[in-house]
Amino acid sequence: MIAKMKFLKIQAPLNRLDYVIDNYVAKYDIQVENAVAELNNLKNMVVHNEANPYRELLGRVNELYDRIKADDSGMDVAAACMADVCEAMDFVKSFLTRDEEYTNRIKKAEMEYTQEKEVYENVIPFANIHYDFHKILDFKFIKYRFGRIPKEYYKRLCDFVNEDDMCSVFCECSSDKQYVWGFYCAPESQIANVDAIYSSMYFDTCDLKGKYDGMLDEAENKLGEAVSKLKKVYDDIVNERDAFYKDNLEKLLEARNLLEAANRNFDIRKQMAYIRSGDEEYFIMCGWMPDEDACRIEKEIEKDKDIITLFEDDHKGPFGGAPVKLKNPKILKPFEMLIRMYGMPDYHEFDPTWFVAISYTIIFGMMFGDVGQGICLLIGGFLLYKLKGMNLAAIISVAGLFSTIFGFLFGSVFGYEELIEPLWIKPTEAMTDLPFIGKLNTIFACAITLGMILILLMMVFNVINAIKAGELKEAIFDHNGICGFIFYGSVVACVMLFMTGHALPGTVVLVIMFVIPLILIALKEPIMAIVFKKTEAMPKQAGIFAVQAFFEMFEVLLSYFSNTLSFVRIGGFAVSHASMMGVVMMLAGAENGGMGNLIVVILGNLFVCGLEGLIVGIQVMRLEYYEMFSRFYRGGGREFKPYRES
Repeated sequence: MIAKMKFLKIQAPLNRLDYVIDNYVAKYDIQVENAVAELNNLKNMVVHNEANPYRELLGRVNELYDRIKADDSGMDVAAACMADVCEAMDFVKSFLTRDEEYTNRIKKAEMEYTQEKEVYENVIPFANIHYDFHKILDFKFIKYRFGRIPKEYYKRLCDFVNEDDMCSVFCECSSDKQYVWGFYCAPESQIANVDAIYSSMYFDTCDLKGKYDGMLDEAENKLGEAVSKLKKVYDDIVNERDAFYKDNLEKLLEARNLLEAANRNFDIRKQMAYIRSGDEEYFIMCGWMPDEDACRIEKEIEKDKDIITLFEDDHKGPFGGAPVKLKNPKILKPFEMLIRMYGMPDYHEFDPTWFVAISYTIIFGMMFGDVGQGICLLIGGFLLYKLKGMNLAAIISVAGLFSTIFGFLFGSVFGYEELIEPLWIKPTEAMTDLPFIGKLNTIFACAITLGMILILLMMVFNVINAIKAGELKEAIFDHNGICGFIFYGSVVACVMLFMTGHALPGTVVLVIMFVIPLILIALKEPIMAIVFKKTEAMPKQAGIFAVQAFFEMFEVLLSYFSNTLSFVRIGGFAVSHASMMGVVMMLAGAENGGMGNLIVVILGNLFVCGLEGLIVGIQVMRLEYYEMFSRFYRGGGREFKPYRES
C-alpha cells in the first residue's frame, strides 16, 4: 500500500535553523522540497548565496580515511566529546597539518633510503674485487666498464668475443636468475667500438663513480650500514605517524561525523526560503512526510513557541503531488523491486505490489513446475537473501515454492515423471476436446482462461485508479474502462458458453453486449463534450473522425486478441519444461524407468534449471509489464526520499 503523506511548512527565526534540522528534519522522515519554488509569490524574500565552509575540509578528511584505510569498527566516538563543529574543524585542520608534516618527512626519508639502497645493490655484485674502484676508472690507457648483461645474451657475448678476437676482456663477478654481473676492459683507442658491441648485447652499465670511497668490499659494508640506518629512520617516522593516527582516530571519526552533518545541514539551506520582517530574518522549510510522523512532530513542535508549523493533506506544487512511500509487509518488500523497475505508482494510484507478488509467483510456478528444481530454487534463493540481502533472491525463493507446488500438480521431480502421481495433469499428455477447435492441450486452455481472467481484473484496476484520479471519461469510456470491461467480459462469457456446449444469448443481448460498448468507446470524445456542455460536440471534419475511430477500434480489438493469445506462453513453457527434462532423461537412459546415469541427470537438471529458469523469469516479467501493467498502471510517481537517508 501507499503511505498517506502530509505537506509540511515550518517557519522559525534564522538562528534556529540548525536546531530545527538537527532535532526535527534529521530525526523524522521528511523529504525537503525547494521552498522558493513552492512559495513563488512570497514577498520580502532574501537570497543567501554563502559558500559551504565544510565541503572542502570534509573531502580532505575522506581522502585521508581512504588513504590510511582506518578501521573504525568498535570505536567509541562518544568518548571524544567534541563540543561543536567549530572544535571539529580546528581539530581536523591541526590533524591535517600534522599529517602533511609526516608525509613530507616520510617522502624525504624514503628518497634518501632508495638512493642509498640503489648504490648498495649496484656495489654488491662487485664486492669480491679487492681494489679501489676509482683508480680503476681513472686508468689512462685501459678503460673499464662495470655492469650487468642478461643471461640469454651472456653466452652469445662469450662466443662473439672468442670468435672475432675482439680487443676486450669480460670478467664475471657474480650472477642471479636474470643477469650476469661483471666488467669488461678495452684499450682507450677501441673503447667506443667495444661499447657499441656490448650495448647491442644489452649490457647495462652501472654508474658508481663518486658514490663512495675506498675499496669495493669495504664500501659494501659501509653502504650496508648506511642503508640499514636510513631504513630505520624511515620505519621510525612511519611508526610515529601510525601511532599518531591510532591515538587520534576516535576524535577524527567524531570530527568527520560532525563535518558530514554540518555539510548536509548547510546544503539543505539551499532548499529554504528566507524572509525579512523588520530587523528579524526567518526561514521557511517545505517538505513531505508520512501522516503518522506528522502527528508526532506536530505535538513535539507545539512546545516550541518560536516555531510555526502548517500541514496540508493534498498539496499541489511545482514538483507535482505527494511523493510515494511504499508500505508493505516484509514478505512483499522484495517484490517492490519489480514495481520500481517499471516506475513508482502515482500517489493516487493503488500499490500493485501484492498483485505482482501473487501473479508473478503463480505464473512462474505454472511455467516451471518441478518439485526438485523448485525446492532448489526455494532453498538457494532463501540462503542468498539471508546472506546477501538480495531482493531478487527472495523473489526466486518464493517463485521456487510455487514451482514446487505445481511440480506436485504435474507429477514431476527432477524430470522423473513416474516417481509421484500428478495431483492434476501431466502437461505433455492431458488433452481437452473443445467445440470447433477439436483436441487441445489442457494446459494451453487453462493458460488462455487465466489470461482472460487477468485481463478482466486489470480493467477493474484501471477503473479504480481512474475514479481515484477523478478521470470519469477514462473510467467509463476507455477500452480498459467499464465499456471495455463489458465488451471483453461478454466475449469471454460467450466463448466459455460455446466451449462448454451451452446456448449463446439472443441477438439483442449480443448487440447490447458487443456493439453498444464499442460505439461508446469510439464516441467517448463527443459524448463527454455533450455531458460537459462544450460548444462543439462533434468535430467539423466528421469523415476524418469516422476513419480515425474505425482504425482505433480495429487496434483495440487487435490488442484484446493479441494480449489474450500472449498468455499461451504459460502453457508453452510448461510443456517445453517437461519436454526438455524428457530429453535429459533420454540422454541419461532413464526414459523407460529407472534412475539412469546420475551424472547426466544432475548436469541436465542444472542446465535446465539455470537456462529455463532465467527465460521463464523474463517471460513472466514481460507478461506483467506488457499484458497487465499496460492496462491499468501508469507508474508516474516519484519515490519518497527523506533527508536523513540522503
